[in-house]
Amino acid sequence: MKENKFPIFRFTNSDIEYQVITEENSTSLARYMQKNDLKKLIITSSENGPGWNGSTLPDLSDFVFLEELLIHWTNIKNIDGIHSCKNLKVLWLDNDDATSIEFSNFPYLEKFISWERKNIKNIWNVSTIKELTLAGLRKDNFTYGEAFKSIEKLRILKTPLMDISFLSKNNKISFLELLDFSKIEDLSPLQTLTQLKHLRISAHKVKDFSFLKYLVNLEKLYISSRIGEFTKDYFSGLNKLQKVNLSGNVSIQKFNRELLTLDKFKGVCKS
Repeated sequence: MKENKFPIFRFTNSDIEYQVITEENSTSLARYMQKNDLKKLIITSSENGPGWNGSTLPDLSDFVFLEELLIHWTNIKNIDGIHSCKNLKVLWLDNDDATSIEFSNFPYLEKFISWERKNIKNIWNVSTIKELTLAGLRKDNFTYGEAFKSIEKLRILKTPLMDISFLSKNNKISFLELLDFSKIEDLSPLQTLTQLKHLRISAHKVKDFSFLKYLVNLEKLYISSRIGEFTKDYFSGLNKLQKVNLSGNVSIQKFNRELLTLDKFKGVCKS
């Protein structure tokens, strides 16, 4: 059977399809995508299937039409060539490089995912961003900026961040996940985010979760803390909860079970 010259990639449990660039199709893929109105491209290693085996970024100068670009664990250490893709709305950089991103080159950027990299602090000044995922950032790379006027979904993972007061001024975020926070002890600034509908926290040095009682629009709540303390009073005004899961130690799990037996939470899903 003839090998497909234009392979596609899907993540597990996702229906979204990305065109895969390879050494074999790199000079014809842009034309093929434009002809078929395809605007999602992934550059990924060929280790587990069709992909890009080189250590240099393929020439993207013909891919100006792209709206979504993923660079997913390649051997490429310099991805500066992505700046020619000026129409991107989604840029996903799950790659072992530290290339500085000039965000001014992407005036339509709405979703950005990345690990620590040079000048990543500038992302907080991008006023078009609606969805942001940042992993492994140093604590000095967090600040308040223009992005908070537009961000609706924010995920921060694996950081030594100890102060989240910069989040307190936001009135747009409805989806927030703070995962693998290794040092933070105080999450009280979250009490001002009354518009939150989804909140997931993994922070094992946080004890006080009394800020929860102010988040009256919460629909989904997931918390993991080894020393967290909870009372039913924190949940008395959370009338919109549809899912809740509290974990971290035996007493927290016991409280979670007791919470779900209350009349107001009997229809609430645990997971």
